[in-house]
Amino acid sequence: MPVYINKYTGNNYFQSRKLVDKLVLNTLPVDGLPVFRYETEDQLDPGSFRSGDFDIKISLLQQGTSQLRGLSIRDFFLGDEGDFYYLVILKPGGSSFSGIAKQSQLSADYTYNQNRYDITLTCKDILIEWSRRCDAVANSTIQFVNGEQLTFESYMQRHFEGLTGGIVTVRTPVKKYVERLRELYSNIQWCYALGDYRNFITGQESISRWETFKELAKGLGFNFEMYVNPGTEEMSEPEIIFNIFFLADLAAETPLQLEVIEHKEIITPPKLEWLYLKYRSFSLNEAEYSDGIFFSNAAQYGSDTDHGDGVTLYPTCALTLGGRLLSYINENNITEKTVVRGIDFRELELKQYGYNLNTGRPIGKLYPLNEANGGGMAYARIFNCARVHGGVLDFYDFVPIQEYCKLNYRHYVNLGSGLKCLEIQLPSSYTNILWKVVSFDADNLHYVSSIESINFNLDSATIQLSTL
Repeated sequence: MPVYINKYTGNNYFQSRKLVDKLVLNTLPVDGLPVFRYETEDQLDPGSFRSGDFDIKISLLQQGTSQLRGLSIRDFFLGDEGDFYYLVILKPGGSSFSGIAKQSQLSADYTYNQNRYDITLTCKDILIEWSRRCDAVANSTIQFVNGEQLTFESYMQRHFEGLTGGIVTVRTPVKKYVERLRELYSNIQWCYALGDYRNFITGQESISRWETFKELAKGLGFNFEMYVNPGTEEMSEPEIIFNIFFLADLAAETPLQLEVIEHKEIITPPKLEWLYLKYRSFSLNEAEYSDGIFFSNAAQYGSDTDHGDGVTLYPTCALTLGGRLLSYINENNITEKTVVRGIDFRELELKQYGYNLNTGRPIGKLYPLNEANGGGMAYARIFNCARVHGGVLDFYDFVPIQEYCKLNYRHYVNLGSGLKCLEIQLPSSYTNILWKVVSFDADNLHYVSSIESINFNLDSATIQLSTL
């Protein structure tokens, strides 16, 4: 199993890297990976995003010298004083895992008489390094002027413009986002992120690009991963893929064929029946009126009302009793459904960003907010569809967007499911098995949601599967 280690100076791999030296190892000690864990999300926190880390132990007794300076393994890591960091790439079979280790995350053990003479690096998922880069840049630096319209695919490129360091490829799905929405509503004329809507949001100089990207991911229902571009591992600056995808697409993929060594199943506690997403809100008369959607396996209630006149409230999703009760009130001011927080529903919380209409008048269904009747809109609300319904052209239609988002969150409202824990042989034909689909029967798809451990000497792994 080759292990590629590049040593750099600088603040961040995606910003200010300078190559110092390179080391390639073909083997690791038997206990060379004492800790390895990669996750996709926190199962108890809907819409969360997780990454991983691993420890790698390298024997100081094994042969090998660095490629650029001819240093021993010990001198490669400990021979220089300075603030270095290391890009570590593991290549077991066809799989690939990468992480960043800081100089402060390196330790050495010289207890030779106890068969310990090695160096241990703690490597954080490369995604964490990317998030730090994006988190250090304000959202206000995105060039997105009033009147400009961007498709989902174009906006994703724009969001990270200037941050990739020339080595990151932002990849979006082959199927266009508007095509997905048209599968729900064929009369959609277009779907764009609107520069005006985005620029209404206040305080963007204090909001990072990483924060708004995560909020966009939650509000539109997509996921993301990061990995080394296969074939670039031996380069001085390996290229990285930042892949954006929708969970709904996984059902169409060819299931991964696994050689199972051990199979266990844990029955998870029942989940709450309803999930609530709030895309826009304002407070009035001791109630919070919001546009959004709450849904179960069998039903849904959603609103996308033009509140711009400050008078039209219904239909709406209304929160009362300090946010404990959630009701759907239809256009005739009749309550059709009420559920209780923590008993019937939980909220996939979308940050409500304050906004200023600038024009001094309502626009695009937005209610003119002020400090007395706080509220705001989710970042995903910068996207809008144009659709004719009821004989009226709606340029600010959000219904298709929130309904497609729902399709990617259905697994959060299963009444109960089994969490499968498997020990498997690592497949040789996949770069990364996270997010890959697994089928045990024709009607029951799962995806790999966690890698708990890896034994590279036996080419085996312990993984968890979640219901798709």
